[in-house]
Amino acid sequence: MITGAGFSAPAKLPIQDKILDEMITSSISDFMSADPICESRKFLTAYINIAIYLLKVYGNVDTKKLQAKYDGLRHNYWAGERVNSVLQYIRKEYSKEANIKNFSLDKSLDDAAQKYIIDTDQYSYNLLGIKEELRTLLQKCKIGISLEDVFTAFDKSISTRENTKDYSYIQMDILQHSLLRLFVYYFANKINKHTYTCKDYEKVMNFLEREKSCVSIITTNWDVLLEQYMYRNGIEFDYNFNSEYVIDESVKSKTLKGKSEDSIKLLKIHGSINWFRCLRCGTLQVCGVDECGQYLFDDSKEEKCYKCGQIAYGDQVQLKPEIITPTMFKSINSQLYNNLWQNAAYQLQNADKIIFCGYSLPIADFEFRYLLKQNIKRNVKIDVVLYHNDNPAEISEGYSVKDLLPEKRYKDLFSGNECNFFYEGFGEYFNKSK
Repeated sequence: MITGAGFSAPAKLPIQDKILDEMITSSISDFMSADPICESRKFLTAYINIAIYLLKVYGNVDTKKLQAKYDGLRHNYWAGERVNSVLQYIRKEYSKEANIKNFSLDKSLDDAAQKYIIDTDQYSYNLLGIKEELRTLLQKCKIGISLEDVFTAFDKSISTRENTKDYSYIQMDILQHSLLRLFVYYFANKINKHTYTCKDYEKVMNFLEREKSCVSIITTNWDVLLEQYMYRNGIEFDYNFNSEYVIDESVKSKTLKGKSEDSIKLLKIHGSINWFRCLRCGTLQVCGVDECGQYLFDDSKEEKCYKCGQIAYGDQVQLKPEIITPTMFKSINSQLYNNLWQNAAYQLQNADKIIFCGYSLPIADFEFRYLLKQNIKRNVKIDVVLYHNDNPAEISEGYSVKDLLPEKRYKDLFSGNECNFFYEGFGEYFNKSK
């Protein structure tokens, strides 16, 4: 079974180009009465970085005042944090000596703290205020840029070490990290709010339970929706890594490792929002499917590598989401993706039936299209499960419009295979396949 973005549609997860829509949607009803810590500082920082970039580069908005306001706030807060660490050191090292000399050290330190240290809640509230100003500007600008263009600009600048008109390649690297964090935040936020009662997915789970000994899954999706449903239904899965990767033992490690012979191979060829790579030691770590990116939601959660123990202090970045971004510079040459794609090729070569669920076979996925063409045998039966709006029979326009629909792409790519198309959604498809 092969799944794409349409497989996550019933759960209303944001597709790539809808992330910008998420950015302009207000998460609070009344800013003036909002809880100052309703959104984490790590998320707010990532949001502000990306919003200023989009407004400046694609919205032609003068962001100098907001940039200066943000830079000043950030500088003063972290300067205060450094002052606080010094004051705490003095308090620890010299309190006894001060008491002997009858010197009111604590009062002096408290006075210094009040003068130089910004309250954390106030800092969060001020960040939230800047975020809301930027969100309003994004709403007014109605930026229609594709995220593929944004990520391509990042990748090109970083890989060639070239500065853009407005940013250095070092700044572009920071912005790329910020945008990746927004991806994790918005996807994980939607998944956390999902009720896991959707009938369509229950029918898929029934199918997987029946066929688990002979089914494997290849997906281009980053979300962990499928993993959550499988875990809740007692279906074991295996990410099929060919190396020993670090996994948080405090969460569902057995489900993640999938050592049972009945575990379903789940090959996430574009990465996953619960996979993170340490920027210090390079280790890939897999978080629990219900704890991915928690440090983006809760400032009390440490951003820490489980292998080397390095912690991100201040607003530093320690963990990078391991996902292949929507860009024209897709790179699948790392050991991780070489292993995953080789495993995917093996599964395709040995399949006697392929079910595509919610995957439109986009032209931009040229590497995956090549993998499919090279490894699916001509005698393999192919079922393509899509939705009503993809059905050429329901389009009244001429052939030029119908040629843009997925069915044409499938028939062209798999001209030697028997392709059957189903346009009632995957819930109905798997209900009929009992």
